[in-house]
Order: sequence, then C-alpha cells, then structure tokens
Amino acid sequence: MKPTIKDTIVVDRNVGTALRMLEKRMSELQLSDGKDMLETVKADYQLMVDCFERGIHDPKGDEVYRAMLRRTYRLYNTVRLASIVNRRGSFTQSKAIADKISKQEDSILSTLEGYVQDCAMASLYDENEQKAAIRKVNAVHQQYIERLFNFILVSGQWNDDTASFYLSMIQSPTIDQNDALIMISAITIALLTVFDANKWLALSRIYENGNPVSLRQRALVGMMLGLPGEERVLFPEVESALKRVFSNDDARRELVELQMQMYYCSHAEADSAEIQRDIMPTLIKNNNLKITPLSIEEKEDSLDDILDSGSADRNMEELETKMKKMADMQKSGSDIYFGGFSHMKRFSFFYQISNWFAPFYLDHPDVANALDKAGDGFIRNIAAHGSFCDSDLYSFVLALSAISNRLPDDVKEMMSNKSLAVMPPDVGVDTPAYIRRLYLQDLYRFFMLYQGRKDFVNPFVNADGVAGSGRFFFFGNEVMLGAIKAEYVDIERFFYKHKQYELVVGLASMRVGASNEANMEEMSLLGGSYLKLGLYSDAYDTFKALVDKGCNNASVLKGLADALFMLRRYDESAEVYTRLILENGETKNWIICQSVALVNSGRVKEGLPGLYKIDYEENGGNLVVRRAIAWGYLMDAKPEEAEKIYDKLIEGNDATEADLLNVGYTKWILHKTKDAVGYLKSYAESLAAANRNIFDDFMADKNVLELNGIKSYELKLMVDVLGVL
Repeated sequence: MKPTIKDTIVVDRNVGTALRMLEKRMSELQLSDGKDMLETVKADYQLMVDCFERGIHDPKGDEVYRAMLRRTYRLYNTVRLASIVNRRGSFTQSKAIADKISKQEDSILSTLEGYVQDCAMASLYDENEQKAAIRKVNAVHQQYIERLFNFILVSGQWNDDTASFYLSMIQSPTIDQNDALIMISAITIALLTVFDANKWLALSRIYENGNPVSLRQRALVGMMLGLPGEERVLFPEVESALKRVFSNDDARRELVELQMQMYYCSHAEADSAEIQRDIMPTLIKNNNLKITPLSIEEKEDSLDDILDSGSADRNMEELETKMKKMADMQKSGSDIYFGGFSHMKRFSFFYQISNWFAPFYLDHPDVANALDKAGDGFIRNIAAHGSFCDSDLYSFVLALSAISNRLPDDVKEMMSNKSLAVMPPDVGVDTPAYIRRLYLQDLYRFFMLYQGRKDFVNPFVNADGVAGSGRFFFFGNEVMLGAIKAEYVDIERFFYKHKQYELVVGLASMRVGASNEANMEEMSLLGGSYLKLGLYSDAYDTFKALVDKGCNNASVLKGLADALFMLRRYDESAEVYTRLILENGETKNWIICQSVALVNSGRVKEGLPGLYKIDYEENGGNLVVRRAIAWGYLMDAKPEEAEKIYDKLIEGNDATEADLLNVGYTKWILHKTKDAVGYLKSYAESLAAANRNIFDDFMADKNVLELNGIKSYELKLMVDVLGVL
C-alpha cells in the first residue's frame, strides 16, 4: 500500500519525498494555507541537499535533518487542518465565526481584561440599573468568547511566542477564570483535531504550575486526550515534560484516577441503558406526578393503595433499593444523568460550541433570561449542591424555564424556597477528582450529542464508534512508558476487575516489550487476561515463564493449570493442580479441577473419588460436580450412568448448551439415535450465531466417543443427518 504523507514523515523520515507529496496535495486541494511555509522549508531543504552534493560535511547534520522533519510535520498539519476546515461543516462554520475576531494578541488580552473591569463597574450602579448593565456586559462578552473559542479551534500550528502568550493569558489573574477554562477546552479540541506540540506543552505548563485546581484539572484532561501518536518520535520534549510533570506521587495518583474516570465516562451510554432498563420503571411506577402535554399534575390514590394497605410499603422498599443502586453507580464513577439529560441538548444555547464547555454561572445571558421565568432560588441550590455537570445544569435551567408556566402551584412554591437543600455528593465539590469527573461529563456530552459531532475526533470511541476503546485509553500510549512506572499495575488491576482484558493485554504486553519492565503481578494479570480471551498458548507461556522464575504463588499455579487444561494437556494440568493443592491446601474448586483433569486424561479411577466426595457433601446440589461425574462416566464407558445425570440436567432450568451436546452424545452411544439427533441439532443451531460448526466438537471429543464405540465414519454420518454442513 502506498505510504501516506504522515508515514513518509514519521516512519520513513523522508523530508524530500514528503515535501513533494505535500506540494502535490496542496495543488490538488487548491489550498493557500501553508504556501509560504512550504516554500521556506523547500528552500532550506534544497540548501541542505546542495551542501551534501558539494561534499560539505555538517557535524550537526542529524540535528538539522531532525529539525527539518519537525518543520515538515508542522507543514503537514497546517495542510491537514486547512483540508478539514474546507471539508467539515462544523470547522467551516468555526472559521467563519473566527474571522470576525481581531487576531492581534494585545486586542484579545485587552478585551478579556476589559470584561472583568466592565463587570466591576456595572456592580457599582444602583439596584435599578445594575441588573441591566450586567446583562449588557455579559451579552457582548458571550459573543466574543464564542468567537475566541472558534478562533483557537481553527488556529494553525503555534510558534513559541503564540504558546507563551496564551499560557500567560490563561494563567493571568486579570481575566475571568471562566474564560480561561473555556480557552483550555478550545485548545483540547484543537489538539484532538490536529496535534500541535506547542499547544500540548502549554497545557502541561498550566497543569504543572500553581494554578487554581479547576484550571489544572481541565489542562490535565486535555494533556492526556491530546497525547501524540506515532509522531511522538519527532517531539522528545513531550516525553521530557511528562517525566517532569509526573515526577511526584500526587500527580501520578491523579493520573491513575483520571484514567479510571475516563473509563467510566466512556461507558455512560451502557450505564444509561442499565438505568432505563432496571431502575427507571420502578421510579416511574412510584412517581406521584403525572406529566401531560400541558401541565404536571398529582396522581390520585391508586386502587392498589386502597385495597392493599401494604402495597405502599412494598413500593417504597423497592424504590429505596433502586435509588440505592443508582447512588452506588454514581459513587463508583458512573455517569447516571447522561440518559436523562441527553434529550435536553436541543436548545439554541447548544448551537454555540463554546457553551458546551462554559462553567455554569447565573449571569450567563441565556441563564439570566431563563431565571426571569423560573425563579432562581431552586436553581441556586441545585448549582451549589447538586452533582450535575455544567452542561446538564444549563439544560436543566432552560428546560425548567420552558415549562415554568405549566408547573403546579405546590411545585412552584417548593422551588421558590431558597432554603431548599439538595443532598451534596459524597465527594467534596472542590476536590480534583470531583472537578475532573464533571468536566469529563461535559466533554462526553459534546462528543456524543453536539449536532456536528461527526466532524470531531471522539476520544471516547474508536474509529468504528465502539465505546471504551478510543483515545481516552492514554496509558496505552507508548510515550507514557518513560514517565510512569509502578502505576501501570494499578491500571491493569482496575481493567482486569472490569473485565477489560484486551486493555490489560495491551498494557502489560507493551511493558514486556519495553525492556521487560512488567513486574510479577502484571505478568500474572497478563496471563489471566490471555485465559479470559481464549488465548491459551499465550497464557501458558506467560504462567510458565513466571513459574520458571520462581513465582509459585497460588494464582500463578492455578493459571498454569487452567491453561494446560484448555490446551487439552490434561496429565500436566492434573500434576499442577496436585502441586497447587499440596502447597496451598484443598479447596473444593481445586479438587473439582484436579478431578476433571484426571478424568479427561483417562485416569478416571483416580479422578472420580474426589468428585463423589464433594457430590455427597453437597447432596447432589453442585451442578458443576454433577456434570463432571457424568462426563467421567462417559470416559469410563458407562453411558447408562451418564444418561441418568444428563436427563436430570436437561429437565431442569439450569441446562447449558454443553448439556445439550453431552446428552446428545449419551443418547447416540446408547443407540437412541432419534433423541440424539434432536439434542445435537438444538446444540448445532446454538453454534450458528458464533459461526462455529458441531463437527469441530465431534473432533475435539473423538476420543471419548471412540471409547464408547462410535466409529470415525459415524461422525460424518451424524453431520449429514444434522444437515449443518
């Protein structure tokens, strides 16, 4: 496949070819942006070629060529951004809005500082004039900040001076902090669109310096989402900054927390579906308000409440259980409000892109107008004590103002009570973790719900739109390897707990490849993940390497035994289980595994006694043991005994697909062919969705079938009878 321009620069490191490709691309797209840069880089490169041709040796030639590669990559990003602006509607619109702003840095700074001064002056007016003056100032400023956001979004590659200007301005106490926060978000979205080392370094400095916690946490999120990919090799200063910034324990702890929070955020849709499916029906059933097209009314007492005096108590108990479950989800980090507020992002307020990232404040022009209708007592309490992200607070206010004239009088009275208390969240509202969580929710809502979302790089999904596998997984970026060490195992342990085994494999295998940095616990998590993913040979190699290094704890031995079992190396598996039991004592699960391994290895007489003992102790209630005994009977060529157990399993409600296969085997062996065909056909149909074939099972179990008199040719006949090939 023909290499891309990016690959030519980053992988092949070929300046000359990349410049020719860029010149051709710019001509094809009729782009004017970057033409001057192209001519300058071409001239400098040609000078380098001429010097080489004349035999002039430059002792700093490597350094000069690396610098040329960086400049070529900056040109590539300039061309790429220009192409995006031309082809994607949201960016075309942003460019049109950005063109209305003065691009002079002094003008930008003076306008932002002037807003703070104007607000201070407006507050000095008397009560009658003050409200109108403040509204006028905020209305003008809102238009400006929208233009500034779009200007940053479509700004090209920053030079050192531009980066220094924005860094100084964002950290300046003379501008409004909300403006600084919005600018950080604009830099973040710009970084996600096209990487820019100077923008990224500006964010790293904001986080590193002693800025207010809200600025630092928003910058941290932008840093991690905006990490470079393969181009990191051109910008060693990024890795150097990471090492410096995360050289202390507190910063690394925040980094681990952020990775976990991003995972929870990326699964907001799945959490929302669970709430809609398992919790909301109960809440709606027990809700005493009825929403009509024109108003909200109280329901009359139901017939259940009149005839069954205990129904209210049962309903309340169910309601409390569901509410507790939702509270537990929120406490663990889930975004429980996404589903509810996802339908409230169609107000014109959200047409302005900067509003998605604006911290909630009551003087925002749209909020001020809404509060004139709905009153501000309830809203102030919600804003101060509710655990809603800013985007949802804006949605709430706008939605409330839209229906305020249709609310029942008692609801209006309740909402006008300024002493109304809302339960605060468990975590302090000023903590870094809480601030990050709500900001991540703002980001997630933008990327999932903004009308032009398809124009942007969504960090919470991959290129195919699959949740939980996008750029949010920043620990999987190799640039992190030089900055973070011990914390990797914390993340791997977290992802293993949440059954994200592919992510564990990605992290741990990357660490193994990087000078074998993975420790024993990471290797164990890697082996366990291989097992869960069905990569049994890899699991065996991983656990065997641990045992060879002298790591013989129970989890490692268990992993090795399980891997051997799944590889059908039953004799070896039984030996490891025996060692596991001798060194760590007996457990029922280990005895079962050892016994099944012995049975499958053909040592039925050694394996069945352990199963009999557990079956007796549990009075036949352990279905895993019952299945193992039935399989042992087949391995011992006693199909009549196996049939008795399988028949009972099939009759119960706990029958599995494997039971269908095995009872089919048993009937087949006993020449009850009609019954066998019925069971095996049901099993074969269950395989169709997984694109598997029953003949594979026949071949895997060929030894036990042959032990019971089934010939090889009969396997093929049965497949034809089933009609599955």
